[in-house]
Amino acid sequence: SMYKGVFYDRFIKGLWVVAAGLIFRYFAEDDSPYLVEDDELYETVNGKQKIRAFSKLVMGIDFGGSSSKTTFALSGYVNKYQKIFVLEEDGNLPITDNIDAKAICNEFVKFYRHCIEKYGRVDWVFPDSASTTMINSLISAAKEAGIPYRNIAGCRKNEVSERPKTVDLLLNTGRLKINKRCTNIRKAIASLRWDEKEPDIPEDKNIGNCNDWWDCFCYTWLDFVEYIDLNM
Repeated sequence: SMYKGVFYDRFIKGLWVVAAGLIFRYFAEDDSPYLVEDDELYETVNGKQKIRAFSKLVMGIDFGGSSSKTTFALSGYVNKYQKIFVLEEDGNLPITDNIDAKAICNEFVKFYRHCIEKYGRVDWVFPDSASTTMINSLISAAKEAGIPYRNIAGCRKNEVSERPKTVDLLLNTGRLKINKRCTNIRKAIASLRWDEKEPDIPEDKNIGNCNDWWDCFCYTWLDFVEYIDLNM
């Protein structure tokens, strides 16, 4: 029950089948078992409704370019690394050559403030580590806006071939839940495909900006993947 698709064939049946087609076909066919509504994120404390206590709140950011989209995601952890909720997403900036660092920083500050106001804090912000200049710009923007900035650092990455396996395990063990409102991240997971030429890694054609959304989601947990895998 911990695996489905190609991972089930490989790790349970012992068949070294070629990875092809949709990576998370079961999610594409019906994602309802993996979703949560907004009201499920609240709990009653002393007769009042409040956001449930998360042990860690982490933002991931993927920077866009001329044909890609700048995307933001916020994930919340429960019981240390036992369970992960994808809580929020943002990708309001248009895809255009005219988008500059200032526009990205402004959207970041807006999303960052929204997350802090709703959830009380953001513990870590992990942008794509490939762009040091943009990371420094985000730090400066947060500092100028008077919101935490010492928690902003480039995301630590692992092999791209390892990421689908972790997400597959999280989904099939009920440890990953996605807010129903995060439609873009849901679409990205549902549409991600195996690369035809390199079948053990996700295709990077970025159709519908699915790779942009997939990456920002992955950046919310990659820095802690060893602790997450220990709980499998």
